[in-house]
Amino acid sequence: MKTLRLLAAWPNALGFRQLWMTLMRTWLRPVWAAACLMLLAAAPNAFAEASNIVVNSSFEVGPFFFNGWQTNGAGDTVSPGQAFEGTNWVTVRGLTPIYVLTTNVTTNTFPIIGVIVSTSITYVATSSNHAGLLSQDVATQAGTAYSVQFAVRGSGVEARVLWDGQVIGAFTNATFTNWTVTNFTAVATGTNARLSFENSTDNSRGLDLDGISVSSLTEPASIIAQPQSRSGFEGSAVALRVVAGGVRPLQLQWQHQGTTIPDATNTTLLITNLQAADAGSYQVVVTNSYGSVTSSVVSLAVDPLPQEPLIIVQPDGRTLAAGYSATLVAVAAGSPPLRYQWHKNGLPLSSRTNAALVLTNMLATDSGVYHAVVSNSFGSATSLPATMVATNGLGGGQFTLYNGLTPWMAAPAFVFDTDGVTRLAGSNFVAQAYAGPSPTDMHPVGLVRPFKDGIYAGFFYPVFVTLADVVGGQTAYVQVRIWERTVGETYEAARARGGRFGCSEIMTVQCGGVVPGGAPVPLPPTELYQPRSISLQAGQPLFSTGRIGALPAINDSTFQWSLTGEPGSTYVIEKRVPPSGWLPFQVLQNVTGSVSFVDTNTVQTNVVLYRARLLN
Repeated sequence: MKTLRLLAAWPNALGFRQLWMTLMRTWLRPVWAAACLMLLAAAPNAFAEASNIVVNSSFEVGPFFFNGWQTNGAGDTVSPGQAFEGTNWVTVRGLTPIYVLTTNVTTNTFPIIGVIVSTSITYVATSSNHAGLLSQDVATQAGTAYSVQFAVRGSGVEARVLWDGQVIGAFTNATFTNWTVTNFTAVATGTNARLSFENSTDNSRGLDLDGISVSSLTEPASIIAQPQSRSGFEGSAVALRVVAGGVRPLQLQWQHQGTTIPDATNTTLLITNLQAADAGSYQVVVTNSYGSVTSSVVSLAVDPLPQEPLIIVQPDGRTLAAGYSATLVAVAAGSPPLRYQWHKNGLPLSSRTNAALVLTNMLATDSGVYHAVVSNSFGSATSLPATMVATNGLGGGQFTLYNGLTPWMAAPAFVFDTDGVTRLAGSNFVAQAYAGPSPTDMHPVGLVRPFKDGIYAGFFYPVFVTLADVVGGQTAYVQVRIWERTVGETYEAARARGGRFGCSEIMTVQCGGVVPGGAPVPLPPTELYQPRSISLQAGQPLFSTGRIGALPAINDSTFQWSLTGEPGSTYVIEKRVPPSGWLPFQVLQNVTGSVSFVDTNTVQTNVVLYRARLLN
C-alpha cells in the first residue's frame, strides 16, 4: 500500500559594546540622579531627539563625553590600535567601541588601561589637566555645504567646533542645563574633511556631546535601513520600520499594495489587530526638498489562529547547580480551552498542568527529560524534550541590572515603544534579565520588573540576580528582554503571540558573590547598566512557518521533502499520523534558506502530515 503524504495547513507562527564603566562611586550616584531628575522634568523627550543620528547617512556616532581628564599628558594622541594608561579617565564613545577598558579598583585612583579600537576617531590631550581635541574624518564632496548638528550639555562650557582646522562655532562660558541642539555650517574643499571638537571646559563642570551629525544641505532623501518582511496571527501586531536620511524635514508615506495608507507618515508603521485584509506588499516613500526615494517592497503574511494546538514556544533544558530554581515553558496557540500536561521521563507529573513548569530548589532527583503535551477538542501536540540536570557544581554569581542614571552616560538608556519616542511606563510592559555562562546559554533570571511612571518613564526597576550556573568572580553574559505582559507572561510567549517586544545587546559582567577558593567574604554584587536605549518591535519573520514541498521519492517507502524558511535559522519538523496528535520529528538547521529531509515509512497508513515551525 502506498502512503499519501500531505502538508498540514499551518499558519505563520509568531516565532558595547561594553563601554559602560563600573567605577561608579556610591557617593556620586545620589547627586547625579538628582541632577538628571531635574533634567528629565524639564525636557522629558530630549534624548529621543539626541540619539541615533546619522553622519553622512551612513553610520551612527555618539555620544561623546568630555567629562574625563587627560590620558597620558599634554600632546598625547590616542589613535586606533594604540594603548593608553592613566591615573584618571577619559570617556569617549562613537560608532564602535573606542576604548576597550579594563580596570584595577584596588586603590582609589582607579587606574585604567585600554586600547582605542575605532577606525576613525582620535582623541588628543592638549593640556596636562583636562583639555582635549576629539576628531573624526568624514567623507565629503568638494564645494558642498554641510550642516554640523549636535546636542550639547554642561556648565561653564569653553569649546570650539573646527572644520579642517577652521573654527565654525564656539562657546564661551556657556551653560546648557538641558540638552540643547546646535547647528553650524561648513563648506567642504575636498573629498574628506576633519570635524573636531576642542574642549577646554573646567574639569569640575564638564562638557557632554550627543547626537553628532554631518549632513549635506542639499542631500536628497535616502533609505539607510530598509523595512523587513514580517508575519503574524490574526489579532496580533506587526511593526514595519524604515531608517531614512537626507536633509530635514523628511516626509514619509507608507503604502499597502501600492495604495497610500491614511495617516501612515512615521518611520514606524504599527499595525495592531491584524486581519486578513492587512496581508500583502508594503513600501514607504521618503521625500525632501531635493528628491524622493521608495523603499524596497516587503511582504506581510497574516494567518488565522489554528484550531489544533500549535506549540509556538518550546521548552529549553539546562544544567544548573543543585539548590537553585528553574522554569520550563511551553506556549501553544489553538482553539481554547488549551490543556497542558507536563511529563518527566515519559510519565505525567501530577498537578503540573500550566504552560510553565517551575522546578524549585532543584535536587539531583529532579534531573531528567521533560516534555509537555497540549491538547484541546481538535487534537494534541507534544513539545520537544528538554533535559534538566542538577549538579554538585557551584553557582552564586551576583549582579544588579539597571537602565537608570549613571555618571558615565551622557544620556540614560531609555526603553521606548515601537515609535522610538514614547517611553514605556507602568506594568503593561515588563523587563527581565537573561543571563548565563555563555551567549548561547542565557536563561531568565531574577524578578520580572515593571516600568516606572512620570518623569521616570522609560526606566524599569532594578533587577538583583543570583545565578545558578556562574560563580562569583566569573564572567556572565547578560541581556535585557522587554515584552508586553498583557499578551504573554513570558518574553517568549508575548513575542510568539504577536505582542510588542525588544532586547538589548548582549553584555558581559564579572559577577560578585563568593569566589571559589577565594576570600571568605563575598564580593559585593556587581552593578551592570544597560548601555543603550531600546525601541520595541512587533511581528515575526516572514517564514516563521516553514514551507514544505515534495521532492522525488527515493522508493515506495522513503520520501524526500524540502523546507524553505529563514536562512540561518532552526526549524522543528512535526509529524502526525491520524488519529494521533502532532509529535516532534526532526530539528533542522536551515543555513541557506532551503534544506531537505527524509522520512522512511515504517507504518503503512493512508495519510501522514508534516508541519514546520521556526524554533523559538
